Amino acid sequence: MGKGLVLKSSGYAGLGDLLLGLDLALALARGSGRSLVVDWRDTPYCRNAINLFEVLFNLTETELLPLSSLDEPGASVEPRLWRGALQAPLRTVYGRCRSDDWNRRWASSHLDAGERALHSKADWVVLWDHAKTSSQALARGLDGPDPAAPLASRVEPVGTLRAAIAHFKAAHFSPSMLGVHVRDTDEAARGGKRANPAALVGQVDQLMARHPASGLFLASDNAAVIAATQARHPCTVSRPKWMPEPGAPLHLAHHQGQEGLQVAADAAIDIWLLAGCDRLIYPATSSFSRTAARLSGLTDEQLHGLAAA
Repeated sequence: MGKGLVLKSSGYAGLGDLLLGLDLALALARGSGRSLVVDWRDTPYCRNAINLFEVLFNLTETELLPLSSLDEPGASVEPRLWRGALQAPLRTVYGRCRSDDWNRRWASSHLDAGERALHSKADWVVLWDHAKTSSQALARGLDGPDPAAPLASRVEPVGTLRAAIAHFKAAHFSPSMLGVHVRDTDEAARGGKRANPAALVGQVDQLMARHPASGLFLASDNAAVIAATQARHPCTVSRPKWMPEPGAPLHLAHHQGQEGLQVAADAAIDIWLLAGCDRLIYPATSSFSRTAARLSGLTDEQLHGLAAA
């Protein structure tokens, strides 16, 4: 077989981080001429049995290899610490090398090939950390077809999710829609991914006043935020879904089996609905938000990223 690239999950990444990793992997695969394996068997939604990628998404342009390809004996691998361990989760390989719980800087340096994938002679290169670079930044250094083509042209939800997205749009979307993403959890606050509440309310009020015929789609992990927004703007629509206790993040709720898959499916639907809006307001440091913005193809004037609180 030809040379391959394998995209892993970090083990705790939410769907936004996973999709941004995929965005980068697709750019690197195209730039290096490698085929791709997406191995999302180790995610907060479902661990060690089901490949979450295959449950949720299809690729439309890039050749996708099966997980069985990772069993190829004698293959050379970069980074070298993955040699003989391509089937293993990232955290397992990390644990073989270090005794501490997690050092992201070390893991990124030693367990992620990054841009070295473009020029490596290894049979396999391994990626997981999209924070090293972005697909857009990578594109500026590459010749040939633009590897930073819109993510929506290269990945799509599976048919059942596409049907759910289309049904919700037909039932609830106005001809003009404002999309709003609100993260309001303790984990978001600690990670600097919670937008300033006053700035958020002010931006929503301003855009709704400017576009009075617009509808408002809200994706949030906090039921109180949804209720408050609906009270302030009665045109607000939001999808019914399971919600955690106040302050708890959706993607770290330790679901198992079908419950976890449903949480992931709901997240995917919300991302694509946000991307289908005409304007977006969102916490600028949230990977979930950034993925929706990347999928949307909206201009800078239509995207309103808010600084952290």
